[in-house]
Amino acid sequence: MIYVHNAGKHNATSVPVDRRKPGYWTSFFAEERRQALASSAQFVSDEEWRELAEGINAAIKAYHPFNKPYFFAPCCWPCCCVYSCQYPGWVNGDIAKLPVVHRLASRGIGVSWINGTKFEPGGVVLHVAANAPILQAMQR
Repeated sequence: MIYVHNAGKHNATSVPVDRRKPGYWTSFFAEERRQALASSAQFVSDEEWRELAEGINAAIKAYHPFNKPYFFAPCCWPCCCVYSCQYPGWVNGDIAKLPVVHRLASRGIGVSWINGTKFEPGGVVLHVAANAPILQAMQR
């Protein structure tokens, strides 16, 4: 399992698109996050990663509660709390439809997204099967 954190501060809501410039803020965990992103390069090419990250970011933007105007209306607060709990499932549903996810699945790599919280930035989880090919071996 490879866990690549979202980029930004606190409750970050975007997956880094460019591995060379992930947008991680300088922090105690920045190096660990960069290493996880580099580990993903063993199994996912830069082009696949860009396609995956852009698709995930589009799904996050489409469903994120803060992009809904009614989210801040006090009379709808209970509905918004329910929506906030359900939107990660909708994001993962859209991710499952991405063509790049199907290509990765055919190589034994599953993809899911975890919503960020106050204490955890969330991010992409790559579930790598034991027999998943490493990219350098595939290119030979």
